[in-house]
Amino acid sequence: MTVQTIDVTPTPAQYVNVICHLLTNVYPTEHQHLTRYQLITAWHAVERDARALYSDVGKLPRPLVVELAKLRVAQAAVIPDHPITEATTYAELNAIDPTPELEAIAKAGL
Repeated sequence: MTVQTIDVTPTPAQYVNVICHLLTNVYPTEHQHLTRYQLITAWHAVERDARALYSDVGKLPRPLVVELAKLRVAQAAVIPDHPITEATTYAELNAIDPTPELEAIAKAGL
């Protein structure tokens, strides 16, 4: 008997909905002004911050995650946008050169 697996990984567009839920209901942070790409970038930075502390986001104190989210949302607000549609893949997002984003954050003094 062959076991079949089902990929339940959300698409980038679906992932944005999860991030919005987290930033609205779990780690309250103003984020409505961000684009889909900026939201993914901000949340990915929060997850990187947690890993840098040798932890997961869910294991960190909520007030710390809220502050990290506020910082990363502010930084993401100044980066160039890349449209995310229902057809966008993670491979496409991973192919984006981060240099312009880092330059925009540095230029904004964030």
